[in-house]
Amino acid sequence: MNGTKTNFIGFPFLKNNVTYIPVRDLANAFAIELTYNTNDKTVSLYTDNKIIIISPQQSFEKIGTVIISRDSDKDIYLIGQGYLSKNNRSYVPLRFIMESLDYNVKYEDVNKTITIFGTVNKKITEASFYTEEQALIIDALRNFENENKISLVGSVSLANKVKNIQAEITKCSKNSSIVEDIKVIDGDEQYFANTEMFDNNGISYSLSKIKTSGEKENVNLVSWGSNHPYFYLTNTGISGIKKYRKNKIEDLGLDGKIQRFAISNLDSDEIIKLGIDVDERKLVDYTYKSTAKNIYNNFVIQYK
Repeated sequence: MNGTKTNFIGFPFLKNNVTYIPVRDLANAFAIELTYNTNDKTVSLYTDNKIIIISPQQSFEKIGTVIISRDSDKDIYLIGQGYLSKNNRSYVPLRFIMESLDYNVKYEDVNKTITIFGTVNKKITEASFYTEEQALIIDALRNFENENKISLVGSVSLANKVKNIQAEITKCSKNSSIVEDIKVIDGDEQYFANTEMFDNNGISYSLSKIKTSGEKENVNLVSWGSNHPYFYLTNTGISGIKKYRKNKIEDLGLDGKIQRFAISNLDSDEIIKLGIDVDERKLVDYTYKSTAKNIYNNFVIQYK
């Protein structure tokens, strides 16, 4: 760095002709502010004028990257662009990250070297990029996504009909996967849904109807595929990386200690409403409606 040798703890590697580098080593070398959020597992990189928030590739929430410039009303949203985990370290695509932060990256094919040109940054904090309303919404959604066990009471759109249901949702991590179990009470019927995401980004879905005897009968998902509503009951419309976008926020007022918001995405027909406990910064209820995606989730949350 400027003629000074910088030792990296992790080793860069190539995947699909893309160079990945340990994000902490990269941040230390260029004095880029780096934070890791334990709730939603996102990595954030800050410079004087920009913030990049990157989600992990292994996540049930929306995967992608959001880039926000301090002097712009719009963000850059890249679906599916996440960081990789290897040997307990987080790796990011080198050229994509550095060029997004306005550095120049030059690759020399002869000697297989990469040179990065730019300036060392001054310290900056995440809070300075978000309004108080945005920060409250981000905190509440982070806390909601981090819960391992919750109950939902409300309604969902199923085969073009709105049905009242109750659901118990449990999340757990295994050695090579993340598992979500969903038990649903739909009137007199009970269902068990399971979603498992693996380290190689593969994902499996299953849905069973629970008979009165307690036995499970597989539900045919041919017409649904992975789109059955029971797999997405916790989808708030701005789950995962989408909560960091520059969404349009409307203050619907304070109901006791519950602050209510209506949120419009920049590029969709989605209607999103959130109720947030301002003292605990927790999501207490949400409504998510998308005509294009045929989604309707309207739930009150009970934390275990």
